Amino acid sequence: MPLVFLKRSVYTAIKSISEPIYSSPIPSTTTTTTTASGRMQAWIIYYYGNNQQFTISDSVQLPIILSPKDVLIKVSASSINQIDIRRREGYGGKLINAYQSMKAILQLGGSQVDKLEFPLILGRDFCGEIIRKGPNVTKFNIGDKVYGALNVTRQGSFAQYCAAGEDEICIKPNNISDEEAAALPLVSLTSWYAIQKFSGFNEQNALGKRALVIGASGGVGHIATQ
Repeated sequence: MPLVFLKRSVYTAIKSISEPIYSSPIPSTTTTTTTASGRMQAWIIYYYGNNQQFTISDSVQLPIILSPKDVLIKVSASSINQIDIRRREGYGGKLINAYQSMKAILQLGGSQVDKLEFPLILGRDFCGEIIRKGPNVTKFNIGDKVYGALNVTRQGSFAQYCAAGEDEICIKPNNISDEEAAALPLVSLTSWYAIQKFSGFNEQNALGKRALVIGASGGVGHIATQ
């Protein structure tokens, strides 16, 4: 499923290349030292490889809202998925970097092409609070607690803050913790996609049918059984 997720994410991202670039300034109401300085703490890698490539940095640039439909989120929890391990090893790097370079040429005049791939923040799943939003965000408000899965072309969620699109997040249910919410998005999306794509099940025809789930103890499998 990682390849399917990667292809779908890049396809979705490519459609946004022609969108005008939008940059949101640091709001005057921000009081924390981190956001006021424009820097944050994050786990980053400078090269693809094993776990030894991970470095924690206190001076990573705060994500910038580049689309009027993006939000900035203060991350309270994130989770690790198989795609994060594969990305650390370099999986999909050439494809994603080609997209980022193309977008930089069209939107930034190519001035930042050589700086896009690294340092890289991994992590797709997250839970947190919206602290800033673009002018075209209509489904969410500042202060909303949300969770979601980031597009693979974005910097990740192993950080104090992350930027996400309005279509990448949902309101967090009140009956689960931040950690539980952060563990759900990617495995749930992968499970739901697999069930619909390969079994042919949907809301109309699945009632009363039985299915065998192999590997139900994993993230995707235990969601599929539910």
